[in-house]
Amino acid sequence: MSERKKVAFYTLGCKLNFSETSTIARNLQDEGFDRVDFEEVADMYVINTCSVTENADKQFKQVVKKALQKNDKAYIKNEMGFWYKIVQAGSRSRVHDKTICSYFYKLISIDGKIFKSGKEQIVIGKKQVVVGLEEGLKLLHQGDSASILIPWYLAFGIKGDGVLIPAYTSVIYQV
Repeated sequence: MSERKKVAFYTLGCKLNFSETSTIARNLQDEGFDRVDFEEVADMYVINTCSVTENADKQFKQVVKKALQKNDKAYIKNEMGFWYKIVQAGSRSRVHDKTICSYFYKLISIDGKIFKSGKEQIVIGKKQVVVGLEEGLKLLHQGDSASILIPWYLAFGIKGDGVLIPAYTSVIYQV
């Protein structure tokens, strides 16, 4: 019998955020996750916030750092709905809009099938890649290695990419 995965929650913001967190918690418990206190080690951390102010964004980053101190192998779910984890931290400046971003990547399915890999260069903010990847890249610093798990609706959507990736396929970018 396999051990159940543990999930921890942290909510910042208004009453709506707390209501959403309750709904997410119930759904994950129905899918076989055990809810644990945020101070405990978890396999997954859900941080629900409407990070629209600089102060809220700062709080969010502090909570992410705290979660990763508990379990540096855990994925963090951001407010857009994709998951990410830093595999190796870089030491350079933060990626932001209008940054020219060059990266090596491997695009894989949830079950490990490699769709493609290579090197790309984009300008952040120009919508040159799927929204989940661009938003994931914005969370990184130059030199970071990360794994970004993107649900189908933030990846290639209801049509797929028309070649390799089927419709409704969630993907992982290793960058």
